[in-house]
Amino acid sequence: MANQEAAELRSEPYIKQMFEMLLGRQVKLSAAPAFKLARDPVVIATYVTEGGELGGVFVCDIAFGANVGAALSLVPAPEAASSIKKGQLGEPIFGNLREVINVASRLFTTPKTPRVILKEVMVYPCRLDPKLVQYLAKPEIRADFTVEVPGYGSGKFSLLCS
Repeated sequence: MANQEAAELRSEPYIKQMFEMLLGRQVKLSAAPAFKLARDPVVIATYVTEGGELGGVFVCDIAFGANVGAALSLVPAPEAASSIKKGQLGEPIFGNLREVINVASRLFTTPKTPRVILKEVMVYPCRLDPKLVQYLAKPEIRADFTVEVPGYGSGKFSLLCS
């Protein structure tokens, strides 16, 4: 976040409501232990302020991506399960996940913080900018959740900002 602005994330009820509005169904949202980057694939999205500064990072596991991405446009649940088993997200699930991540920019924007916009979505493991690696290692604020989408399954995501 811009140095003159305090980092802040939206509340857990706000986050839950956003997912329910997007998916058109109730979801279960709960706090989860932080997960670290390892060899397992995850999706990493970066958001920037209007001034071009890194304003937030969204990280999710493949299960989150498959289940939420499939639920967004009612892709059959077995396709989401297949994506999880393969450890990769094909179309249309990845495109749907990207849209969810784009809408999730509002989770980093509060009355006290600058607006952020989605810059990039990548699947890790991949080459990461050293500044992003540092940001991932020591954010000022971090919130980790598990979301369960009825009829699909659950997955984990994290919101990080500084």
